[in-house]
Amino acid sequence: MRTRQDDELFMREAISLAQRGTGTVHPNPLVGALLVRSGAIVGRGWHRRAGGPHAEVEAIESARDAGLADLSDCTLYVTLLPSRTHAALRRSRHLLGHPPRRRRHH
Repeated sequence: MRTRQDDELFMREAISLAQRGTGTVHPNPLVGALLVRSGAIVGRGWHRRAGGPHAEVEAIESARDAGLADLSDCTLYVTLLPSRTHAALRRSRHLLGHPPRRRRHH
């Protein structure tokens, strides 16, 4: 069972990852991300450069590169809320193994 202390530990690590983007991501913010399964870090990422992939995508791809196919039972820790743009949100959901949500327009 995940505890508040676990969450704080993982967020500190995500913040540390975000710092790796110092000097390369301007004008974008520094962002770090961790993907955790059963208390173990299975993916890491940070926003490396302006115009590059988002930190959450980097973390997900890192886990996939390590051979993890199903990420639906993982927790994603991100130092900044994932992008709310429709395309980025759909991509993150797809990479995590969740089908994109469909929006209804009335």
